Amino acid sequence: MQNGKNSKNKGKQPNLSAHPIAISVDTGEPIKEGYRIKDDPILNAIKDLKRMLGTYKGNLLYVSEEGKARFVERRKRFERYMLVAVLFAVLIYTIGVLLPLVSGDFGKALNMFIPSTVLTIVVFFFVLLTYVPSIEDEISQVPKKYLADVFLAKGGKEGKLEESKEIKKQEEGKAKRAKAKAKSKRNDTKRRKLKEIEKQEKQGSPRKKRKRV
Repeated sequence: MQNGKNSKNKGKQPNLSAHPIAISVDTGEPIKEGYRIKDDPILNAIKDLKRMLGTYKGNLLYVSEEGKARFVERRKRFERYMLVAVLFAVLIYTIGVLLPLVSGDFGKALNMFIPSTVLTIVVFFFVLLTYVPSIEDEISQVPKKYLADVFLAKGGKEGKLEESKEIKKQEEGKAKRAKAKAKSKRNDTKRRKLKEIEKQEKQGSPRKKRKRV
């Protein structure tokens, strides 16, 4: 009996925290800093469905700095698909319903309304399967009440190890951002100097011509 209980416990995954936590959607792991995912009607509908099914945990969703570029690309792809779906729906209703109504063929318009609606629903359904939410523009720290117990635990090797890893990630991210800012500043100063040199050359050119004459 004890062996059976132990085998069942091994099959279950341990809970990261007893309370709602912040999770990185690109890694599936707890996070201390990242880009917060924005709420929208589609995401709220997914949350409501999970509440009805009893699977909603109330976790905050973030995207890590490492996975931001790939996540943004997936979001842009979803937006393109959604735009194509909207244009397709407008085209279908224009040809199938609006044109017959304008020409006075109400019977054809009524007959085409249901097939046009069904086709539009099918197209939007497949587009929604590729749904990717949008994220905040700026990176932010996770509120303390949503931090996983792994980060909050000061004692124990696991908590310290995870905390040191996160601190390293944050420091590396800050260093990268600082380097990028410094590089942009250097480029700006170079451009300004070049512009000043060009101005001076333009101002000095007519004087040279006069001396030659």
